[in-house]
Amino acid sequence: MWGVNAGLAWLAATTQLSFRPYDAQPILKAPKVPGARSDFKLVEGKHILSPKTMLELPRPGNGVANSAGDLTLVPLSQYGFDENRTNKTIYIIPLQSTVNPVELPLFDGGEAFWIDDRTIGHVRPGSDGKSSQELYAVSVEYTVDTTTVTPKSPVRVGEFPDAQLSNFKYSKSGALVFSAYVYEDRNLSSVREQDEKWRNRGNTALVYDENFVRHWDEYRGPKRQALFSVDLKKNKGEWTLGEEVFALQLPQHSTPVEPFGGAEDFDVSETHVLYTTKDPNVPEALHTRQNVYLAPLRPAPGSDLVRELTSGIQGATHNPVLSKDGKKAAWAEMERDGYESDRSKLVVYDIEAGVRFTITENWDQSVADLTFTPDGKSIIFTSGHNAKILLYTIPVPPTPAHSDMHLPVVIPIALTTKHAATNPQALPGGRVSFTSSSLKSPNDIFVLSGLDTDSAVPHKIEIKRVSKFTEDKLSDLGLSEPEEFWFTGAKDKRVQGWIVRPPGLTKGKKYPVVLLIHGGPQSAWEDNWSTRWNPQVFAQQGYVVVTINPTALTDELTMQRYIPEFTDAIAEDWGGRPFEDLRKGWKHVLDNYEEVDGDRAVAAGASWGGYAINWIQSHPEWNFNFKALVCHDGVFDTVYNGFATDELYFFNHDFGGPPWSRRGREAAEKFNPVNRVSHWSTPQLIIHGSRDYRLAETEGLSVFNALQSRGIPSRIVIFPDENHWVLKPGNSLKWHYEVSVISLVRLSRLFPPQFTEISTSITSHLIRYEGIRNAEDRASVAIAPVMTTTTKPSQLIKGFVPETFLPSCLNSLLSVAHYSAHLSCHLSPLTTTMQTAEVPPPSPSFEPNDSPDAIDYTQNISTLLRTSTKRAHNAVHHSELAGKLLRGELPKNEYIYFMMLLWRVYNCFSAIEEGLETHSTNPVLAPTYRPALLSRAGCLSADIAYLLDTTEDAWQSTPLYRSLISAPPAGLRDYVAHLEQLAVSKDSTDNSRLLAHAYVRYLGDLSGGQSIRNRMAKAYDLPDTGAGASFYDFGSLQGSAGTGEKRASQGELLKIKEWYRAGMDEAVGDDRALKEALVQEANLAFDFNRRIFEDVATATKDTEPSDYTSQSKVVFDDSQAPEENTYPISSVVAFVMALALAHFTLVVGGFTGARGTEKFESFVLWLRGIAAQSEHNVGVYGAPHNAWLGLCDSSAVLVHRERALTIID
Repeated sequence: MWGVNAGLAWLAATTQLSFRPYDAQPILKAPKVPGARSDFKLVEGKHILSPKTMLELPRPGNGVANSAGDLTLVPLSQYGFDENRTNKTIYIIPLQSTVNPVELPLFDGGEAFWIDDRTIGHVRPGSDGKSSQELYAVSVEYTVDTTTVTPKSPVRVGEFPDAQLSNFKYSKSGALVFSAYVYEDRNLSSVREQDEKWRNRGNTALVYDENFVRHWDEYRGPKRQALFSVDLKKNKGEWTLGEEVFALQLPQHSTPVEPFGGAEDFDVSETHVLYTTKDPNVPEALHTRQNVYLAPLRPAPGSDLVRELTSGIQGATHNPVLSKDGKKAAWAEMERDGYESDRSKLVVYDIEAGVRFTITENWDQSVADLTFTPDGKSIIFTSGHNAKILLYTIPVPPTPAHSDMHLPVVIPIALTTKHAATNPQALPGGRVSFTSSSLKSPNDIFVLSGLDTDSAVPHKIEIKRVSKFTEDKLSDLGLSEPEEFWFTGAKDKRVQGWIVRPPGLTKGKKYPVVLLIHGGPQSAWEDNWSTRWNPQVFAQQGYVVVTINPTALTDELTMQRYIPEFTDAIAEDWGGRPFEDLRKGWKHVLDNYEEVDGDRAVAAGASWGGYAINWIQSHPEWNFNFKALVCHDGVFDTVYNGFATDELYFFNHDFGGPPWSRRGREAAEKFNPVNRVSHWSTPQLIIHGSRDYRLAETEGLSVFNALQSRGIPSRIVIFPDENHWVLKPGNSLKWHYEVSVISLVRLSRLFPPQFTEISTSITSHLIRYEGIRNAEDRASVAIAPVMTTTTKPSQLIKGFVPETFLPSCLNSLLSVAHYSAHLSCHLSPLTTTMQTAEVPPPSPSFEPNDSPDAIDYTQNISTLLRTSTKRAHNAVHHSELAGKLLRGELPKNEYIYFMMLLWRVYNCFSAIEEGLETHSTNPVLAPTYRPALLSRAGCLSADIAYLLDTTEDAWQSTPLYRSLISAPPAGLRDYVAHLEQLAVSKDSTDNSRLLAHAYVRYLGDLSGGQSIRNRMAKAYDLPDTGAGASFYDFGSLQGSAGTGEKRASQGELLKIKEWYRAGMDEAVGDDRALKEALVQEANLAFDFNRRIFEDVATATKDTEPSDYTSQSKVVFDDSQAPEENTYPISSVVAFVMALALAHFTLVVGGFTGARGTEKFESFVLWLRGIAAQSEHNVGVYGAPHNAWLGLCDSSAVLVHRERALTIID
């Protein structure tokens, strides 16, 4: 009995590679993603916020005010691509007057801080090359009444022994506190010696007995950060450094906390330092717990005066601060250990009473950036609310009797209402200085006044901007005003998003759109400035930018209980509720913003957003319809990441347990992209930093390998020297360039639209297959994608394979269906367009008559095309074959081949015209779109059949035409590919370019074609009916194309041309850019026609009469029902085709590339030939099943194998 086994045996005999019907997966070669054209550039200009402009903007840091509250220091850095360096400076800004800021250049970098109200300390690298760092004092002259701020010359104070000191803070008691990287002995003086010893240890091995092995972007070395103090006092007008340096922490403590901790991790009073550090008693990589400690600034030798203020059972703590009198401490504290994004509560500690209490227990937002007011009665802090970061104040209640005692509910009061405030500092006189940025502006310094700590409700609040670092540079760039939108998401919760439009938006015009997905996942797109993923930069490149804050963002979006109801909702639901929010948000945008073009959409995300990209890739049934995806440092395998990431506690929380636990593993596998790679279909860009230890580089490489193995256009960009973020200016510029050129700017030209549509269709097809239980239906569905006939799959499969054989063959059919879909479904436009996309669009071998500047573009387009294509027109007419054609001297065999070439060109047009319903509203194409009048393909086919004395079906089986299919001449191949690329593009400008090609062909046929018809009729003795030359016959404007019976008169032809030119002129109007495009395209069309004439001479040089003789053609009769125990030949051929497709894909790359269509058609003809040979013995139906085994004997296999290899060679 013949079944799947016999079919597989036939395949196995043709290759040395094993073929397993259950899990072997033929691998397609991914179409190459083309590089940028040499003329491609990001949109730049004086009035454009290009990536380069954005990266060269000044970058102000946070202001640091002096204790008097009248001056603030603002560090500022600015990179210049021309100098390839970053310049650093300090601005001294008055806070109570209109005096202009004063710049204090930091020529050697370093760090500046206030020593007293009129003295700045500046630590910089040593000038003599011996000492590690030097301290300078810079005096400042300023009073509110004066009009200037005058810094004096720096005075050297002293030197430090180590080169890695930072985070300087000065206590009024005369102690300078700082952090330094030191070895376990905490000896600053021996650091240099120990560094040398470590570098020369004789090997590069790193040995670990506990985590972290590596953290963020570095492997852990033997050094840690620690806090130290040294006396710094003024004596007789001179500042001096003390000799003794004090280690302030216990040996197992490390502050600031890696990897992002800085000066905000500790605070100083006149007597103590308050700091946060990781709990030394638990594994760092598995716990987020940080304890808060209080230590004296000048500890006595051997004393144990370090005091823990936290409970020891909390989670992470941040931003510890001391009141001005040193009697109270406060910090932000998370309740749950192991959850890095838990709600941060405001905790206060009364140092004298030894009592700890929480004052925002019943408030649903997180606190950050704490600072006491000078009188210690209130605390100022920041908190996220509705995707903004606002400034709040809350009174400090009386100290309760004991720690953790329940306090009356006190709701913080918002002091600001918009943008993103950071780093508040409470100043004397009810004022607060803070830094603020927005989606339209980088950091600037603001001063809030009118705060009354004795009043329950602040009043007379005024906010003044005291710096304008980038205003002059941004004022002329036309940055768009971000619009906030809301929609109903999962579980009927209100969800927020932002939309940023391109500048100069034209009403009624649609723009491409990019959806940006944030990382975290407990994060948010907020109203602040960023040099990474800046929506304004994308918008200035011409795109509508959409950002959505789905379930899991970290600020309050409702007045309901927000924590943990919203932020925590993503735990163990990574791929669930957040994506319901994204889908509903995306639909809201498409339904409510008419300027958004959903057919030109891209999605891009980083970190968790990169995971989201891979998860969207895994779910084509969600119908986002993205044409490309961008994954920056994303997650590919959730389970693997649980073992490979640096901070292991992250996985344990978000997935409910470690990756080996049942709960953790199930949650991770449920939402694991690695399990759904078979559903992937969309072209994708992957970006990854080699020093990203949060999400290892292998995550990105795995995504790329999967996409390549599945034949999906993809590109990976690796930054060997970057971490989870791309920070270096040159790399950042390259990042923006790659994202733009691959996924945004040239999207419609890089990836043919059919690719995504076909792949998505096939993927959805296979998803539907998974739910089918009936074996026969499963077989029908499985084989459907590889059918090239119009016969229904259910008819072909019925009676095909006995029920007992279905389970063993269906897995193979599934694999065949999936990997052959790209080859047999819409094969011609797909493979041709893909090949065209590998190289820049063709350009003519000649130039237009004049330079673009010399052409008079005020002319109507009909006149303009005639005058600007004369040189190209003459180049065609002066070719040898064209001359013969015009004189009626072209040999008949060459004329027939020429007509075959034209049939391929016009057949391309016919196929396009069937789909031009979508272009019927295109104002450029609509006025001249009359297929009933102009269509030429039918006439060409009839002429070829007449000249060959055969039928229209038969002439396509001639060896000459078959050779044209199997090895198309270059001119024809490029011409057809270019036309199809313009027709299927989602860019209406590309569609409009078809007008130029229609003009060249149709107007040429209507004009000189009439003379050619008469000469050919005479040369080949054609009848008066027009048979053999009907290609040049046209009907009237009131009728349709004719075949000689309704031939238009010269007067009617003139009317057609006048109608056509008038339609062109009306459609194009005075659009200069469109006229330039059409002139370029018309010259290109003439050049394509010139190349076709060259093809004719080459291809017909050695032809024989037999090349023009049609071959017998097999006609399958599927109307009869098969008899019992017999199997339809067409069904078996279809099945063999399916298996062979998979076979050739696996072994020789399949039917891809420029010749893909022709290879496939030849292969079909070959298979039909096999069937025809067998029918002489067995008939169409009625053959016992085992008769087909004759096809599989060894001699037949060898013959068929040689023929197959010839076809695919």
